[in-house]
Amino acid sequence: MTESQQGTYFTTADSYEQVLPTWEDVEALLPQPIFDEKPEAIEAYWGAWQLAINSLERPQSDSGFVSNFLYMEFANAIFAHDTSLMLLFANYAFRAFKAIESNDNFYVKQHASGEICRQIDITTGKDVFPNEFGDPMRVIVGDLWETPETTPENVKQHWWHRPSIDTLPSSQCSVDALNDPPCFLLAELHYFQLSGDLDRLKRILPVQKKFYESLNIYLRDNDNTLITDWASMDNSPRNVHLGFGCEVTALQAYFADLLAETCSLCGDSDEQIFRDDANTLRDAVNKVFWNEDNQFYFDVDNDKKHIPIKSISGFFPLIAKACTNEQLSALIAQLNNPQTFNTPHRIPSLAADEELFTEYGNYYEGGVWSFTNNAVILGLERSGEQALAHEIAMNHWQHAVDIYSDTKTVWEYYAPMHSKPGAGTNPLDPGKTARKDFAGWGAFAPITYFLEHAIGLRPDAHERTLHWYVAEKSRCGCKNYAFADIVCDLSIDARVDANDKITLQCSTNKAFTLIIHYPNGEQETHQIKT
Repeated sequence: MTESQQGTYFTTADSYEQVLPTWEDVEALLPQPIFDEKPEAIEAYWGAWQLAINSLERPQSDSGFVSNFLYMEFANAIFAHDTSLMLLFANYAFRAFKAIESNDNFYVKQHASGEICRQIDITTGKDVFPNEFGDPMRVIVGDLWETPETTPENVKQHWWHRPSIDTLPSSQCSVDALNDPPCFLLAELHYFQLSGDLDRLKRILPVQKKFYESLNIYLRDNDNTLITDWASMDNSPRNVHLGFGCEVTALQAYFADLLAETCSLCGDSDEQIFRDDANTLRDAVNKVFWNEDNQFYFDVDNDKKHIPIKSISGFFPLIAKACTNEQLSALIAQLNNPQTFNTPHRIPSLAADEELFTEYGNYYEGGVWSFTNNAVILGLERSGEQALAHEIAMNHWQHAVDIYSDTKTVWEYYAPMHSKPGAGTNPLDPGKTARKDFAGWGAFAPITYFLEHAIGLRPDAHERTLHWYVAEKSRCGCKNYAFADIVCDLSIDARVDANDKITLQCSTNKAFTLIIHYPNGEQETHQIKT
């Protein structure tokens, strides 16, 4: 694969910003939250933003990147997974700079096969995980960093004979490189909700369709499950038994749903193809991963036998909308069970009654991660369980804010049993201790969950509509809140009960529709005028 064959499915922007924005440039254009109940949340919000803006980077001369990008200093590389979650807060700065163009550096590196490596070196622009072995594909399931003696040669691994091995050429990327199917499109649709930029959505749709196709070619088995390895959850106890991942298969179904939605918005004729494939993948999730005796979804090994370890992977069928009513009830019971997943800080990546669970997390031996929490919370919302989704989001947000108040920074991940940053247990592997100033996904909860859950604002720029879920009883709102070409100040007075009717103050530069959603399901619509 030559560099000239990369990026052929993406049309770059006519121009890109050449100068990095300063904090002073950005601050005045950001949403300004109002929240009387927890003033320390305001400090955490602005602190997280400042860390994120100050970590922006410009493309290096030999990288082939086209855009300034969000960056966390780690491994001299950009990560697709991390970038996606960063965009879920950085998109709120769209009036100041186009954070979404961080994705463009991945798109210009997309291979002709459709593959996009999840990790790309920022100096050379090269894939960090190329396929060096051809077919069959190597699948690493051990922890590469467990001890200094662990190497790619002696770590536990096996070889994947994909169904298309005799009909389609070898992949450009290794299995390690392909582990979060919808990450790019999730961030793009979030940006669309804020900006209403349909032209960009049309430009990135060919990239997403080809990426989806490549994952089907190189990861998908004949029974429609997708293979995975250590890279999805670095040291999860399930890894050494893998196998095929419940979470990656469910995420591919969610990706298909998002593609169908995007096709519909863009007037693309492939909408039904993706809807049908999403249903096929949902069927596979339930047929292969559901364990009736344990009432939980388990990953499976190479023989498609259940790996009886309760990890957060078992909740990802929620985001795929794969669950029956009975399965949904069983998952909710687990999320509410203090013996398994209802820890003081929710949601642990490993159930608290599993042998290797650790109270400070040790990465995926119980650590609480914003990206896994977000997947489960989105899944609960998609499954009609908004109240539980809100409860868990608020738990995560409150702990993130309290930890910021104690430490004056944000962290890579968190301890499940304490309101503290996550910590490792192996002195030979210090990388399992949470990294500080990680704004990165550490900034996600203090910013996005503050705006979208604590305050409750959800924009729909395409429809020029703002949805406000008014669960907070104290005075709250936001100044300088922007979506589409609208900039508004809005707040509601304190109430005795969250279902009490609001007293609204609002001013705006452009007219829009405001829909108030009360916790009891009642709604009211306001036509906001200039």
